[in-house]
Amino acid sequence: MATNSLNVDSVIDSVSRGDHKALNDVPSLTEKIDIERSNDLRNALSRSLIISTPETLDALNVIDKKISAKGHSFLRDKFGTDSICSYVIDSNKYDRESFFKYYSKAKLNLEKVGGKGKTCLDLMNSSVEEITYEEKQGKMKWGVDKYVFD
Repeated sequence: MATNSLNVDSVIDSVSRGDHKALNDVPSLTEKIDIERSNDLRNALSRSLIISTPETLDALNVIDKKISAKGHSFLRDKFGTDSICSYVIDSNKYDRESFFKYYSKAKLNLEKVGGKGKTCLDLMNSSVEEITYEEKQGKMKWGVDKYVFD
């Protein structure tokens, strides 16, 4: 399990590639990770969601159970289903095309896993609907970076 800086970075990198073993380590890591790397882990989980959807959902489920058992905390909540599935990718950083391409990939993969992905998909659909509404109102400011999918 990752506890030192090098191992945490290694786990985050592996999670971003959808590595199944690393995804199993995530629930334990969420209790130990520092604030600076917590965003990296959250981004890695978002990326993993489009690569290893069922395994990522399993990790999120374990985190959700921890949240239920131990209560809410800033760090735990950052990695639960509610956060990861409604987060999509950072619209302030990435351009509109990247955002909707990510959403399209995630939606397709969540639909493929059926009932297991329903809650996540519902959260994601709500977030995208809200962003689309803000865009129509002229309130949406997109980032300029392209999200790297490969």
